[in-house]
Amino acid sequence: VGLILARHMPAADYGRYGVVVALITTLATLATLGLEKLVLRGLPHYTESEKWEEARGLLRFAALFAITSSIIVAIGSFLLHYYSDFKDPRQANAMNLLILFLPIIVLFSYLLEVASAKGNYIGSTLIYRVVLPLLTLSGVGMLGSFDSQVNLLQALLCYGGAWLLALGPIAWQARGILPPAQRSGKKVYYPRLWLKRSLSFLSFGLLNTLLNSSGLLVLGYIHSDATETGYYAAVAQLTNIILVLGTATNRFYLPELSRIMDRKDPAALARLFHSRSQIVLGVTAIYLLVVLSAGQPVLRLFGSGYEQAWIPWLLLSMALCINIRYAIHAAYLQNEHHDLKVLLILAVGVVFNFALLIPLTLKFGIIGAASSTSIALVAVSLGFKVLHLRVCRMKH
Repeated sequence: VGLILARHMPAADYGRYGVVVALITTLATLATLGLEKLVLRGLPHYTESEKWEEARGLLRFAALFAITSSIIVAIGSFLLHYYSDFKDPRQANAMNLLILFLPIIVLFSYLLEVASAKGNYIGSTLIYRVVLPLLTLSGVGMLGSFDSQVNLLQALLCYGGAWLLALGPIAWQARGILPPAQRSGKKVYYPRLWLKRSLSFLSFGLLNTLLNSSGLLVLGYIHSDATETGYYAAVAQLTNIILVLGTATNRFYLPELSRIMDRKDPAALARLFHSRSQIVLGVTAIYLLVVLSAGQPVLRLFGSGYEQAWIPWLLLSMALCINIRYAIHAAYLQNEHHDLKVLLILAVGVVFNFALLIPLTLKFGIIGAASSTSIALVAVSLGFKVLHLRVCRMKH
């Protein structure tokens, strides 16, 4: 998607597009309140122990609360962008357009995790990672067939419209999450317990999103060179390939991780870690080989000048490969009730990142942004690994 858009848009507009999408992703993470992750991890526990009343209550509560909060966040963000005096009015207007799709994006995210909790990993991932981009590309192609250039608002309409059209397929994948005999009946709600737990997932997701999106956001709102921001947006699209691996493997392994930890089966837990590690190491090795051997030719596909972002792409790729390698350890630590320690590591990483990011970006541009984010990603990953080893040592 990024490649096609970059070839149909000026680099400056492509940069604005990347910044707006990064910001809407951050707001969507905030608006879900972490409830979709609670469903992904909590629903397998309830179904495994046949607590159907709690399962029905959790599904209803999470859906209604997440949609309500997304509407509130959308209204607040719209008013902020409408009445604030931003240096780039085009970017502010673009954000006001895309914010209208925020409740749709949040609903899709909830249904995605419901489908994953049901066990439809392949189908839900294909919709999220294949169907959704193809719908965006279809819109861009239709616009491009009439005009060689796609403007910023048209690109964002294609992006938002794709989420709307993808709601049907993902809802179909999420249907029948409970056995037919258990789909209706009494619902038991534990709102305080669920919100307390979900806020931990929210904090983790929000800090993680800020850590990964901070470079693009700082470039978009502080850095004066919109064209350089466009180059960095291309890097963000390319590194998203490796992030897909992390989210897809976590979505596949997290429900099983919860079940294994409930059963207290250390042998099965060791096999799960080993299986995921082998997959991640193989794919990340291939990805880094491509970046090293063909990085600049790949970037030239986006257009003239994009090859200047090769060093930032290399730095971020190496850091993200390390980060994804240890992402499962953070989930394990959360299930072991070390949520505050996990959040503290992430929070320190985010603060450290922003402390470096702003001065380095202002002085060195996209290389400074990539360097700061890479250092913070590696530091956070090593923090998770050290804490995981310490907890395992204490248990055994």
